[in-house]
Amino acid sequence: MDLCKVIILIILFINLENAFSNESPYDRIVEGNNQFASGKYKQSVGTFLDVLRANPDNYLALYGLGASYEKLSMIDSAIFYLNKAVFYKKDLILAFYRLGVIKYNSGYFTNALRDFEKVIESNPEHLEAILYSALCFEKMGLMSSASQNYKKLASLTLSKREFLLKSIKLHIHFKSHAATIEDFDKLISEYPDYDSAYYYRGLCKLYNYMSEQAVNDFSRAISIKNDFIEAYIFRARAKELSKIKDVSSINDDLNIWKRINPGYLDGIIDKAYTSYYENSFYDALTNFNIALAADSSRKELLFSIALCHYGNKNYNSSLQITKEILNKEPVHEDAFLLKVKNCFELYKEARAIASNKQTSITIYLDADKLNSSNSVSYLMQVFDEMKQRMNIPQVVDVSTLYDSLLVAALELEKSVSGRYETFLLLGEIYLLTHDFLKASLKFDKAVEFIDDPECYYKRGLFLMKQRKYSEALKDFTKAYNMNYNTLDIKVIISLLNDYTHVEDLNSAQIRLIFDDEMQRAMAHFKYGLFLYEYINNHYDAIKYFNKAIEYDPYLYDAYYYKKLILNKASKDEQNRIIIR
Repeated sequence: MDLCKVIILIILFINLENAFSNESPYDRIVEGNNQFASGKYKQSVGTFLDVLRANPDNYLALYGLGASYEKLSMIDSAIFYLNKAVFYKKDLILAFYRLGVIKYNSGYFTNALRDFEKVIESNPEHLEAILYSALCFEKMGLMSSASQNYKKLASLTLSKREFLLKSIKLHIHFKSHAATIEDFDKLISEYPDYDSAYYYRGLCKLYNYMSEQAVNDFSRAISIKNDFIEAYIFRARAKELSKIKDVSSINDDLNIWKRINPGYLDGIIDKAYTSYYENSFYDALTNFNIALAADSSRKELLFSIALCHYGNKNYNSSLQITKEILNKEPVHEDAFLLKVKNCFELYKEARAIASNKQTSITIYLDADKLNSSNSVSYLMQVFDEMKQRMNIPQVVDVSTLYDSLLVAALELEKSVSGRYETFLLLGEIYLLTHDFLKASLKFDKAVEFIDDPECYYKRGLFLMKQRKYSEALKDFTKAYNMNYNTLDIKVIISLLNDYTHVEDLNSAQIRLIFDDEMQRAMAHFKYGLFLYEYINNHYDAIKYFNKAIEYDPYLYDAYYYKKLILNKASKDEQNRIIIR
């Protein structure tokens, strides 16, 4: 190639480079946005990356790239670039909103809530962010906060009655029925032809043993909407529970909804099980209750309802249902196992309440009586009084629950002996009741019975309680290598690595949870919890709880355990007997 051609090529290259450098980055961003809007997400990724090579802090390109990665289901990359976008543009509402939606869909409700709150701070009438905030509170079990958000939506939208209904019906299981019925009364007075308001008020009355009045509400709902399947189902149920049982009328209601939608029952049961396996126990409970009201012969649904109550940590309700099942079917092994699990959880709760009960009493002694010949009987009388006052108020009868738990354990040994779940539960019971030899035998038996990661995990927890940290680490590592990759086990392995000074090939990967934006709050909380419960290191536990709260102000368990430790630190001062 001669010199002239070389010079021409160089000039052409320079002109081409100048042409690209003169192109506005915003033109390229518009191009990327158009590709994104057309569903060409891979092309939009390439376009936004081109912009960022020349302008690494361009928040619009960072936002577009994050949104594109979200559409491509590359969630980690989406969060990374959206976070970079808000780093350069603190008030980028679009990015905060999209981050919240991603986290909500991934099940990180408290993290999502913080992003939605930032959106609402900038725009107090951002309807989508308010709705998602309500849904987050609902998923977190904070029904009062969810209700307030729905009320706010009612004041801002044309769908006032629907959002008012959502606000009120959240309280059916979490507020006094009388107060909830009053709220429905107000809603009905404002919207006298609102079928759903009558239906939910009827449910509330049914749960409050007002069967006849419930029938009237369900009938009113049906008169407004004649294909209201759930109203027919619960009207039949209310009639069944009322004083006057009209069998033909009950059958008429059941036959009507079957004609309206013959496949309704199967659909609602499928929906219930889907919610249950997604750990949405409240939604599952609602649908199982509808299904059982529709067909009371489906006994398995009652057990499913007991499981939902257990999942919601409503152990008393779950226990009552399992007892009801066992009264009718004494050999129902699953119900018996669940019954013992409920006893176990109730005993743990009762013991925690009793151990943290704070009392401070002062006993005044009469000097004359002390110096009398009956001083011994007088002192006995004083100390009897003292014991009575120490037990007031009587919050829980721990000794009775303890006895019940041991009886349940003995029955479990006889009735459901051939299942590894039985060995694990017995191991936990004996650990809690300080029978460590029996606990050890049961955990070993579970591991021998089945090579399952849960068995290694539970035995590892037992070994931690026994301060056998090296042996425990082996069990946890075994479970982890069997794909038991829960957050708890990652935290425990990190903790035991710190205490045993043992590191393995997985250690660096496992520790990433403490830097992961979605998991770091819960990871720090769990680390503190295991320090508190298994290592007895309260000082460091508080540091981890504080870190968890810093990352997630809605992590109420961290506040609870922090307060618990501080209360225990001053327990000698608070739980005192002063004799004067």
